[in-house]
Formats: sequence, C-alpha cells, structure tokens
Amino acid sequence: MVCQEFILLLIVLGLSMYFESFDIYITVIIAYIYHVIGHVIQSIFLQQYIPGVFSGIVTAGYCTYQIYDVVSANCMLLGYSFVTLLIIFVNIAVSFKMLQRIQKNV
Repeated sequence: MVCQEFILLLIVLGLSMYFESFDIYITVIIAYIYHVIGHVIQSIFLQQYIPGVFSGIVTAGYCTYQIYDVVSANCMLLGYSFVTLLIIFVNIAVSFKMLQRIQKNV
C-alpha cells in the first residue's frame, strides 16, 4: 500500500512538472501535513508512541516552512488540499479492501 501511494505521488509530481504548475503537488504536501497532525492526535489520544510520529513532525515542519510563502500568496490551496486529503482517504480505504480480499484468497 505504501508503494502504491508513493507511485501515485510520483505521478502527481510528474503531472505537476508537465503542466509547469506545482499547485497540485503543494495540495498533496498540505494533505500530508494534515495526515501527520492526525497521527499526533492519535498518539495523544492513545497515550503511546505511534510509529512515524517523530519523523512525521520533522518532515511536516520542514514542508510547512518551505511552502509557507506559496500558501500565503494563494489561500485557495488550503481548500484544495482538503479535496486532495479526501481523495487520499478514499484511495487508502480501497487499498485496504483490496488487501483484505487478497489475504482471503491466500
């Protein structure tokens, strides 16, 4: 599943480069930051360490620092990032369903 998500990210990056607009890629990065925040909240709620929280905080902080000026200039990217996050959640849900079917057949 992680490999599939990484391949989708590479496709988005390739499309962004082809169309010479990184707005789509930036919305994916913002969605990633939301995802990391979700893991931090999950860690606090469960009162235990969730794998990837520390590295997620570091990378999300760096990403926030790098894209701050772009997002400040175009606040609509924040709105688009919620749509991107929804697409990512749907993709993950479908991936889990596929994984369950594969495991039943094995």
